[in-house]
Amino acid sequence: MARDLARGEDFAARLNRLGLPLDFSGKSVLDLACGEGDLCAEMIERGAARVVGCGADANAREIASRRAPLAEWRLAPPDEKFDFVFYSAPLDERADGRAIFTALLERLTPVGVLVVECAALPDLTTKAWVSVPAIAGATRAPTFRLVIDDLLEGYAAREVWGEQECVDVPIARFTLHCRPLKPVLLVIGGDPMRGKTTLARLLMRERNTPIHTDFWLEDVQARANEIGTPFARYIAAHVQRGRIRQFTDKMVEDGYLDEFCVLLLSETPRGAPLTVIEGYAFSYPKVRDAFYMAATNAGFRVVFLTL
Repeated sequence: MARDLARGEDFAARLNRLGLPLDFSGKSVLDLACGEGDLCAEMIERGAARVVGCGADANAREIASRRAPLAEWRLAPPDEKFDFVFYSAPLDERADGRAIFTALLERLTPVGVLVVECAALPDLTTKAWVSVPAIAGATRAPTFRLVIDDLLEGYAAREVWGEQECVDVPIARFTLHCRPLKPVLLVIGGDPMRGKTTLARLLMRERNTPIHTDFWLEDVQARANEIGTPFARYIAAHVQRGRIRQFTDKMVEDGYLDEFCVLLLSETPRGAPLTVIEGYAFSYPKVRDAFYMAATNAGFRVVFLTL
């Protein structure tokens, strides 16, 4: 759009690099380096319901408030969540970039997007800060691999634009759309003796311990009084070693699928990027369907594998 001619061709080019949707109807937006309010004004034109700009000095805020009178201007971001957060400040080796971006996770809705504009060396193999003598003598810049793997840890990042600024300078500018990374549950089901347990152990080697639901049910049986829920007591009454098939049949027939999923998810680690869960119960389509719905609603990404 960019109907404000004062914003000029440079801003139009920036909009092209950002790769944004045209319709922001009902969205909330936080611009962490709002300058004179160009982007905030554009977001309002595209229908955003709430726009907050941060970081501008007094003179810039005066211009910004005239350019986007419906936006709100602050020195620091408010303690709330937004659908879109824009970060365009230079990446500095002296600052803890990972901590900055981790803190911004708290400013995003569960499906929010962090839009990062940054300069980096287009190196996909090395994670490092590298001296770039061609720019201001002793300038150091991160490699693209460092940005993606370290600074943006905790995000699923997608490059939407990248271009080297000058042939003589090994620096490129990138635009990244970053969403909060959902922990992945790889759920393995199948009949007995198909290798579910062995595969789970191989996949989780040197990572977290996999969850073997057949053994987990026996553990819950032993802790039923401690857990104290009706379903834990149900497990205590009906689980028998070596008869998981019969227990699963009864659990499905008695309508305890939701309780099974809730209890299993309550004991599934949320901090690990990948957790492997395996067990005979997941050979049942009804169990898989119920677990998928429960885990997705709990913020996990779920992948099923049947042997």
